[in-house]
Amino acid sequence: MAVKRILVVDDHQDSLDLVREALSESFDVVLAHGGAEGLRSLERERFDALMLDLTMPDVDGFDVMQFVSANLPDLPVMLTSALPNVERIAKQLGARDWVTKPYRIQLLPQKLRLLTADGRDAKP
Repeated sequence: MAVKRILVVDDHQDSLDLVREALSESFDVVLAHGGAEGLRSLERERFDALMLDLTMPDVDGFDVMQFVSANLPDLPVMLTSALPNVERIAKQLGARDWVTKPYRIQLLPQKLRLLTADGRDAKP
């Protein structure tokens, strides 16, 4: 089975670096610094899952989720946020999973393995 490709979108470089370190042994991790860069990546490449921060200054996670819903409805999404109601927001936006910041980084590989466990690969 091919290594799953995960797009991680966040506006904090420290968060991106931590997530890459936690996931790079198990996944092909692509980082996008902010929502605008994340949208460009989603338009150009295929991914098995998206890990998406909700609150970003340029294009926020709500806008990215709108794009995903309209163009990539089968893409599994895990939302990340420090907002206290991230679970409710995730359900409303159609995300399959969520984590509240600050999250326990060691849990991310298992959560993403479960998120991508349907057997589909990003590669055509």
